Amino acid sequence: NNSNFDFSFNQSYDEFDYDLNPLNTQQRGEAVWRAAVNDGSDPNAASPLYNFDWNGDYQNPQLNSISLPTYTDPNQVQRPADTNWFDEVTRSAKVTDVNFSLSGGSDRASVYSSLGYFNSEGVVDGSEFERINFRVNSDFQVTDKLKIGENFTITNQESNLVNSLAGEILGLAIEQQSIVPVYNDEGGWGGPVPGVTDRDNPVRIIEMNRDNVS
Repeated sequence: NNSNFDFSFNQSYDEFDYDLNPLNTQQRGEAVWRAAVNDGSDPNAASPLYNFDWNGDYQNPQLNSISLPTYTDPNQVQRPADTNWFDEVTRSAKVTDVNFSLSGGSDRASVYSSLGYFNSEGVVDGSEFERINFRVNSDFQVTDKLKIGENFTITNQESNLVNSLAGEILGLAIEQQSIVPVYNDEGGWGGPVPGVTDRDNPVRIIEMNRDNVS
């Protein structure tokens, strides 16, 4: 008779590498001012979110400063922010892979069993995939011409809904303006206000779906 036991453990980290650099709040204000001046229109009428101190010379425009309102929403609960939405929704993701196996046998019989555990955090914060599998194989040599055996496998895997929404969340992180905060002054979710594109808060989507698994 002989037996053999094997164990392996691997852990790694995934990073989200991107070359996109969405405009921050100051840069977006400068872009709004520049677009209005190039169009020959009043930049201070271009957006309710920015007030521009400039020399008023369309031939040789000079921007001195940009001021933001105390609140950006009619209910006065949301202050202007400088949110880096990519940093808010991405993370260094841990991947863990653990495997055990046991095998043994004699001249006429053999058995092999294994247990595996795999867990992968996604680079989008809150996303996760988990799999557990168990396997048993055995055979027995009844006679020189007859061998019987069996294979038994159980696998259970699940992922949360954030996995399925990861592409949408990353897209919103690009589209959502930095002037929108993650949370407002009342602890609610920051969101679209007049002058901002109507895009959902990607952090809200993560938190609302973090515990929903499939």
